[in-house]
Amino acid sequence: MHANNFATLVNTAVSTKEMIHRLYKAIIPHSNKKNIELDFVCRDNCLQTLRFLLDGGVDERYDVIERFNFNMLSKDQCVSTLLSSWYISPSTIDLDQEDNSSSPSQITCMNENYINVRVRGMYKKHDLQTADLESTLNDDLFAEIGYAYQEQLNCIEHLASRKVKYFKSISYTIIDDDDRIDVNLHVGDIIDVLEDISNNENTGIKTIISYARIQAIFLHTKDQLEIPFLLLNWFISLNTNDPKLGYPCYRLQRSADQKWCRIYMVKWVDHQPNAHFVHQCQKSGCNNGKHDENNVYYVHNIFYYTAV
Repeated sequence: MHANNFATLVNTAVSTKEMIHRLYKAIIPHSNKKNIELDFVCRDNCLQTLRFLLDGGVDERYDVIERFNFNMLSKDQCVSTLLSSWYISPSTIDLDQEDNSSSPSQITCMNENYINVRVRGMYKKHDLQTADLESTLNDDLFAEIGYAYQEQLNCIEHLASRKVKYFKSISYTIIDDDDRIDVNLHVGDIIDVLEDISNNENTGIKTIISYARIQAIFLHTKDQLEIPFLLLNWFISLNTNDPKLGYPCYRLQRSADQKWCRIYMVKWVDHQPNAHFVHQCQKSGCNNGKHDENNVYYVHNIFYYTAV
């Protein structure tokens, strides 16, 4: 059995034998310690069965299509934990991928320089309720995403679907000539973008740095393509500095504030965020690391940096 499973003969691969011994030794405290051999046999039978089914094996005794969906085994919470450290090489099964019975789709930023776009941590019903989000865009957000398609993709076609899927993070790679930039964004991250602003004195266009916090990351489907967007809350400069720290003061945009657009394509962020804002906590309302959502005032930590 050892030769069949590991392609080695006895005493020809000491490192493999030591690893097997280590695995079995770790199992013993979790057994009844009465019939160790029987416990090992039961465990191996169970693991080999799971391995057979997850590798696409079919048990002809059962109607797989109507009675069982073995592909969903990897999404079971208990099985997912069991499989999380199995693979020496990358797994062919994405344990975080949600079941999608519709036609195949592709995640794209609609730009050939943005590749390897991946989303992780799809929001469940409980997550949506906690974040005060809905899987169907309301009238205001639907109008905003239509404006984003028009301004950022030059797409004036009518949008048929209001359905979106929310995720906790997104990652992608930007190809710029010979450079590769890896970007990882998470809900709650603060991004910084360059913004061109024209003034009333006809002196041209001024470029400033604007900051926003990612409230949500979501995918919207259009023409069989899933396009990632960011739902942002902007930091509005108060043009004052904190009297003690000397940091610039900002106010976070409220959800009901429609003065600034909140939906932007992910490709708007072309580098890894490195901005840091500090909440101006009051004596009451902020406890144990949880900030008062009604207090929307922050200071920008301009001395924040990443050590290299």
